[in-house]
Amino acid sequence: EILEITFGHYGSPFLKAVIDWIERSTNLKSLHIRNTCVGGKNKGQDAGIRLAKTLAAKKTIEYLRLDGTDLIGSRNVDECLEAFGNMTSLKKCCEEEIRYWE
Repeated sequence: EILEITFGHYGSPFLKAVIDWIERSTNLKSLHIRNTCVGGKNKGQDAGIRLAKTLAAKKTIEYLRLDGTDLIGSRNVDECLEAFGNMTSLKKCCEEEIRYWE
């Protein structure tokens, strides 16, 4: 399975639903979130922590790409990197242009 989300500017409820779907998925191999921001000063990074922890628990994801999101920032980068480092099946991880508020 491949999940690609582009221009998903629908806020916290949308990303919560995406994370819930990822938790239930059994064969997700590739996730690409592009130009998708949760919004708000901390909401994006809070969602990023939950996403990272959810992804770390999945043993099927081989490709992860986050472009133009507000999911990772200075407040949560260490926690996210630790979670991504625990993704044993991950073969490629890419990130371009992070959008965040300090």
